Amino acid sequence: MPNKNKTPFFLPYQLRWLNDNSKVKIWEKTRRIGATYVQSYEDVRDCVKKTVPAVWFSSADESAAREYIDYCKIWANLFNVAAKDLGEQVLDKEKDVKAYISI
Repeated sequence: MPNKNKTPFFLPYQLRWLNDNSKVKIWEKTRRIGATYVQSYEDVRDCVKKTVPAVWFSSADESAAREYIDYCKIWANLFNVAAKDLGEQVLDKEKDVKAYISI
């Protein structure tokens, strides 16, 4: 896990996000600043540390959802924990609502 000052994985503003232990965090952001990258790390870390029972991540589109899952796989490997990709699950076929599930 990164220390509070320096890490090869995260930029300073991403570290501020990781080190913020507020129950609710809101990030006004622009595109492609690494928010999904750092959030995926935080979510995997919190699951590994068992500070949360599960994580639900909502995205704007399917490519963003897949990007998040791919990052989670990288972090799970870094933490040396097993994660099983259960793939796509259709929640509502008529509305094209899907979930990508990993455990």
